[in-house]
Amino acid sequence: MKYKHWVGMIMIMLISFLCSCSYRKIMINDVVDMAEFAMDRFENEYDDIELLEQAAPANLVNLEALLANDPKNYRMLVFLSKVYFSYAYALGEVEWESALFQIQKNKVNGKCPSLRDTEELRLRVSRHYSKGIYYALKAMAVNHPDCDESLQNVNTAADFIKSLGKGDVPALFWYGMNLSAYININQDSVKAVSKLNLAIKAMDQVLKLDPTYYYGCAHLTLMTVYSSIPVMLGGNPERSQYHYQEQKKITGDDFLLVDLHYARYYLYQKQDLAEYHRVLNRIIQQSRQNTGRYMLFNQIAANRAAIYLDAADRLFN
Repeated sequence: MKYKHWVGMIMIMLISFLCSCSYRKIMINDVVDMAEFAMDRFENEYDDIELLEQAAPANLVNLEALLANDPKNYRMLVFLSKVYFSYAYALGEVEWESALFQIQKNKVNGKCPSLRDTEELRLRVSRHYSKGIYYALKAMAVNHPDCDESLQNVNTAADFIKSLGKGDVPALFWYGMNLSAYININQDSVKAVSKLNLAIKAMDQVLKLDPTYYYGCAHLTLMTVYSSIPVMLGGNPERSQYHYQEQKKITGDDFLLVDLHYARYYLYQKQDLAEYHRVLNRIIQQSRQNTGRYMLFNQIAANRAAIYLDAADRLFN
């Protein structure tokens, strides 16, 4: 009788624990629902980058704390990968590029400031992109436990990526976004550049499975990749132009980030200074009537366009 009593108590405790676990998972999915909805509105209806800068660090900590209660929550893992990318791209990378171009300008003026602060900024941005890669891989591992091992092996990586289906697109996309951005700011690293083919294959597979995912930005990423590196390392201006046109078909002329990357990478490689000025000035002018979709994206584009215009004398021969 006493034995039955303890068995009953253990069963009640187990049921309560399982219910609480189930409740926590439901709660986390509800949080992701709200966070995704809020992020979509913020990207398209607001242009307050300072608010993003103030809110992002605390929100990242809170999201990671929630993930600890359900570490294999695919949607939360994908969302964290997205947020780390967004934070690094919208804030950290802008600060790093601005500082880098300013140092180059000072050198032209005969000053020799230390590069230490700029290097620290680059490393910080790299860490954020690395976290984005980490969470995207964790998300892929939910359905493909061998994904990390498969991607690390040059003999299996391509086949693994090709085996992924439409349900894998979110994780694969943010993996490719974070990885390509990481490579872009670490082009002096052989180890980083050696992963370029993975980023390209990831985005090619996204385009095959769902070409309009996240505003079709797999095209924007490939446009940037093919125009930001020398031809001998895999650059391809013709492919870059193709992806620029395909991105335009999806988002039209109102999505200014694609024009920003077109000017900064494609027109820079072409050394077309006149068109570079025209495109960047149009971005700034158009962003002032920023009342439609893509408001946050377009404000980011305008801020960076101003930096690139100021740096034209250092980018063009």
